Amino acid sequence: MRRSPLPPELSGAKITPRMPASDTSPRAARAQATASTRRRAPWALVLVLVYLVVVLALVLGTKRLGDTEAHWFFTVMLFVPRWPLALPFVVLMPIAAFGRLKLASFGALAVAALCNVWFNDVGVSVGGTSSAPREERLRIMTYNIGGGSFAPSDLVLLVKEVDADVVGLEECQLEEDAFAGSGYTMRNDNGNCLVSRLPVETVDVRDPQEIWDKNGSGAIARYEIAWQGRTFSIEVVHLETVREGLQTLPFGFWKSDWAGPKDLADNVQERAMESRVAAEWSRRGKSPTIVVGDFNMPPDSAIFRTYWSHLHNALSEKTLGRRVTKATRWHGIRIDHILHDDGLSCLGARVTRDLGMDHRPVVADFRFAGK
Repeated sequence: MRRSPLPPELSGAKITPRMPASDTSPRAARAQATASTRRRAPWALVLVLVYLVVVLALVLGTKRLGDTEAHWFFTVMLFVPRWPLALPFVVLMPIAAFGRLKLASFGALAVAALCNVWFNDVGVSVGGTSSAPREERLRIMTYNIGGGSFAPSDLVLLVKEVDADVVGLEECQLEEDAFAGSGYTMRNDNGNCLVSRLPVETVDVRDPQEIWDKNGSGAIARYEIAWQGRTFSIEVVHLETVREGLQTLPFGFWKSDWAGPKDLADNVQERAMESRVAAEWSRRGKSPTIVVGDFNMPPDSAIFRTYWSHLHNALSEKTLGRRVTKATRWHGIRIDHILHDDGLSCLGARVTRDLGMDHRPVVADFRFAGK
């Protein structure tokens, strides 16, 4: 009788494991890719969150502490180019797309993007009653004309093109007859010019000597002007720049007696004093008030918030898009402003074309409140 062969596991023979047939279906490939992704650490989300924390620290720190004596770093951040903070998006977007937890990564990037928009002063407000007839609008313009050369006739043409009623010109070195025959009058007070086709009823110029003694600018002048049977006050200012404080900062930082931070802190104190004086001068009149000029500080400066936040900022409230009023090849910042109190309603504001200098003109339309 023939014996049945023993099973391999009993006969001592070597057993070769049987490999299952590989599943090459698309569903299996997706499942394998998903399992592989889940086993990886969420490095994409970690990198995005680190970037978000850095953005929040720089944005909130600069907006809270810039132009204070808390730390020189945030004052520097207030005036240097801000767009490089958005460059990591070029790397982080593809990393987030191929990493784990995509929804959380892109959510964090969205928050960082909004912070960058806010930090780079991109306007999200829309102009007001733009349909108001021109005769119901008081059009104000301010322009620092000291950053280059131009033909005075080109400036006159620009003012006429804008159709401005009153213009404040900072760093003004025009000849007295620059606007002769144009329908406008012009006067120069300590380097600021007032150009107007409306009657100027009062001139109230502050003596700049006290501020000059402290190496400040001191160009502060207030005027009362008649329009539509009423009077409004306009103050033209050119305030001290942060430039001197920033220029000394990079030198000698390796020394124990590094004077850069102290020099910058002194500059902050000087500019705060000048803003306080200018803000107080603007309150000398009782009519609705406009303040225009080169403030040499952005609206997120602590000095600006302290002394000028009681007024409305026309560009902040009535523009959409970038609001750069001083630009170089690599850098743009908003340091020229048109402010107003509750006695006037702003109908719209914009940055208009310039004459090739580093500053750009700001234009805003107003009417008396309640009309």
